[in-house]
Order: sequence, then structure tokens, then C-alpha cells
Amino acid sequence: MNEAQKSTEDTFEPHYFDAKALRLSRDSFGKLHLTVNDERHEGVRPARLFPISLPDKEIAFQNAEGKEIGILKEVKALDGASRGCLEDELALIYFTPIITGIKVVNARFGVTSWEVDTDHGPRTIHVKDRSDIRRLPGRRVILIDVYGLKHEIPDYNRLDDRSRSLLEAEI
Repeated sequence: MNEAQKSTEDTFEPHYFDAKALRLSRDSFGKLHLTVNDERHEGVRPARLFPISLPDKEIAFQNAEGKEIGILKEVKALDGASRGCLEDELALIYFTPIITGIKVVNARFGVTSWEVDTDHGPRTIHVKDRSDIRRLPGRRVILIDVYGLKHEIPDYNRLDDRSRSLLEAEI
């Protein structure tokens, strides 16, 4: 890296969007488009900068080439139609089933299989390592399966006794 590149990277300042000037829409193919101050960016991709701790704040947008365009401070600051487009897109990108009950947990060949009920129906989750079961503040637990999909227990105290017992044996 030469000195000119180094100094440019050292002085990078994130660009924050004015939510009032930002509009999000979809085309007939379902691609997300961002317009800000009459400048249109087609095929943008949002990314949560803090997906677990602040899911509705600090949303970065990249253009179709993967270059960051800017950051939105708060989702709720958008107009209703834009907020709906963004929330739909984030729901697709950050699909996280909610675990409502645990039926069985079996360890075999170094992988733990969890038979669970979720808000999207029954699932089998295969967890590679205990480090893929993460306790978070507020009695939240995130299980990350072998494919990288996250499953959430928002409050393990709300699980039935059997489910809570099976969870506690694994964390």
C-alpha cells in the first residue's frame, strides 16, 4: 500500500444519510433501490452494523458493486413506505427463527442436534460446538447452526421447564 492510499484510508469518514431525504423502493424484480437528494442507487444492499445489540439503528447501505454508500442512523426515522421496504429486506437477510420449545437434544459425532419448535414450525438444528450457543444480556440465547443460520430464544425463562432444563444442560 502506498502513502497516498494509506492517508486516504486513514481519513475515511462514514457518510450518514438524512432520513428525511432518503427514499427506498423496489422494482418489478424485487431489487431494492435507494434515492437520496435526487441521486438514485439501484440494487442496494443494507447491512446492520450491530445486528444483535442495535438491530434498528446504524444500517449501512452498499451499492451493487459492494461499495458503501452511506449509513442510516435509525430505521424509525424513515417515511412509512421506505421503512416497510427496509424492514422487509432486513427480514430476508437476517432471517432468525424464534425457538419456542426444545423437544430433544442429542450429541453424536461431534455435532449436537436440537429438535425444536419455532415460530416457523418444527426444526432440527445441528450445532457444531458449544461456542455456537451464545448467552446474551436479558436472558437471550442465540444458537448458530452448522450453516450459519441463527435461531433465537428471546427469554429462556419463558420456556417450559423441560425445554429450559435441556437448554441449561448445554450452556
